[in-house]
Amino acid sequence: VPGCEAALAVLDRHARLLSSDDDDGAASVLGPLRKDMASAVLGLLRHDRAISFADPTPAEALVSCYGTAEGGPALRAPEIAPLLGEGGALGTAAARAASMDALAVVAGSNPKLVKSNPLAENRVWLNCFAGEDAIRNAARRAWLVAHGRDGDDAGSATLDAPGKMYIVPLLPLLSHDDKSIATAAASSLAAAMAMHGNAERSIVKLCGAYIGSFPADEHEERKPAPSPFPVQAAPVAKKPAAKKKVIDTGLPKKTKTKKISSVSTSMAKITGGPAPKKSARTKKLLAKTVAPKQERTLDQSALMDQFKPKAEVKRAAAEEDSESKVAVRAGVLRAITAVSSTVDLDLPELKVLLSFLLAFGLGDRK
Repeated sequence: VPGCEAALAVLDRHARLLSSDDDDGAASVLGPLRKDMASAVLGLLRHDRAISFADPTPAEALVSCYGTAEGGPALRAPEIAPLLGEGGALGTAAARAASMDALAVVAGSNPKLVKSNPLAENRVWLNCFAGEDAIRNAARRAWLVAHGRDGDDAGSATLDAPGKMYIVPLLPLLSHDDKSIATAAASSLAAAMAMHGNAERSIVKLCGAYIGSFPADEHEERKPAPSPFPVQAAPVAKKPAAKKKVIDTGLPKKTKTKKISSVSTSMAKITGGPAPKKSARTKKLLAKTVAPKQERTLDQSALMDQFKPKAEVKRAAAEEDSESKVAVRAGVLRAITAVSSTVDLDLPELKVLLSFLLAFGLGDRK
């Protein structure tokens, strides 16, 4: 687009003027402005034509956005957010290299902003293992500067270990759409695992990510067959009636004499007189003879169900596989390959890894 070179030159000049402002009250204005200017330059780096810009280059303009004067307002975490997203450290090769150069400048003025920020640390550590030399050298220089070392010998210097929570932000990057980023994530994870040791916990998380993205197979859910006989409740034992205590007064006890009714039941019905009272024994005998017998009932439908050839089976549909799940599994296997060739695993760690590979048919028993 005509005029982009002039617009980039104006942006670079204004960025240099902003970085020389040492007014503490201007921090609330410079922060959002610096963020917008960096996003505009990173948007330009997405296009191939950006490599034709020479004075200044887009990378130089991006570095100018994050320059700060001595004694001026310090950079804050929201201002470096464009450098860590899909347009910066996870963008095109040119954007990744320029973002690492800008983060090296940030680390020189405020090392804690890169070293103590888990996301910034992850992005720099990831690009330290990029396949392109420009990205890898720029990232290693930023890593060394953040740890208080000289960044001139970035190609041959030994890197310091990242934080212990390195695997959390690296796991999603194993299945990144850009294969170069996914490969760098696997290599950086294996290198961090070798530095920290105790790889069993990281291996378990890798296996868990693989299992979580594996589609579930079709399975059967059987319903229990109903019993053809009705369930009878267990009899409840009755508590014995409490006996009344008899107080001995020393007086002779009165004997109760049973009154014999001279009138029978049939005569009482004829004469209309009172009927004699029935004893408890007589009542029980009458109840047995008069009450009808309770026959045992049988549920015919439940009885026939047990002779059916097949039980009622409900099949749960198998979960469909998707490209995203395949990408996650491929990224985990890529990381396991890098780990097996980089990390010296102990016997317990080997047992966990081999058990997982054999369970999913990914390894040879020999």
